Amino acid sequence: MHPEITPSSNFHQTRDTTELGVSQGVFYYYFESKESVVEAIVETHIAALEE
Repeated sequence: MHPEITPSSNFHQTRDTTELGVSQGVFYYYFESKESVVEAIVETHIAALEE
């Protein structure tokens, strides 16, 4: 996962990827869709709970 895009980056509160410090093109280079973003966030939270 790209280090700038984590659950703690408040992604759920922003509509513009530039607020995260990345362009939309770079964002979708790492994530194919909005669904894959949600999946990555959920996986990160699950992994944190398992630790």
